[in-house]
Amino acid sequence: MKSRIKREAKWLFVAFIAPMVLLIGDGLVFTKSRLPLWRRVLTLEDTCAYGSCLIIPALIFIYVLFIRGFWNVWLRRRTSRLLWIGSMLFALGSGPLLITILLAGLGLTRDPDPNPVGFGILAAFTFWPSVVLIGIGIARTSSKRRAAKEADLSAAPPNT
Repeated sequence: MKSRIKREAKWLFVAFIAPMVLLIGDGLVFTKSRLPLWRRVLTLEDTCAYGSCLIIPALIFIYVLFIRGFWNVWLRRRTSRLLWIGSMLFALGSGPLLITILLAGLGLTRDPDPNPVGFGILAAFTFWPSVVLIGIGIARTSSKRRAAKEADLSAAPPNT
């Protein structure tokens, strides 16, 4: 039980607390403000625009939970490895672009109309291969499950 709590605390620190501290530190160091430093540290005024120091780490944490959830489902359900690889390729390839679009739509970026060229190129190169892998993985998983179900039905004694 304690090892599970330690593991979950590690994920909370890595995916939520550390990015929050980095964003707050970035805001304190690089934001020009008329307020004295002690007041900015205590109130985080002029540091975390529109709560971005809390919202962005929360989105990162949800993203990590999403990936870990896929991992747990894959281990339990014995899905095709291609389905798993395609899902991760989609999440890691298109996820950063979708998160950037979402944050810009909510007005949480410094630039109201960002141009995430790198994330767009990453999504362009990973989207269709991930869709193909997901399709093949779904077909393989369903055929394996159908074959296992038929094998279970044929191995069962007949009802007489």
